[in-house]
Amino acid sequence: MYLSEHAVDADKRRYANEYEAARHYIDIDAYGSHPFDSLPKHWSEAVSKYGEDTLNSHGIVLGRSIEPTVF
Repeated sequence: MYLSEHAVDADKRRYANEYEAARHYIDIDAYGSHPFDSLPKHWSEAVSKYGEDTLNSHGIVLGRSIEPTVF
């Protein structure tokens, strides 16, 4: 029951926080046709390479989805 009642909580947050929307998608094509080997693995390296504005404009869901989750 809890899961069905709270399944959309993350989507609600994207409207409550201006920085949340970028965490719900990624436009991976913006980084080239096969960017997977060249994308930095750490946020600070990605910011150095692309800039935070660019990263947020193309979405950052992958960076958020690989963080450890504690239930």
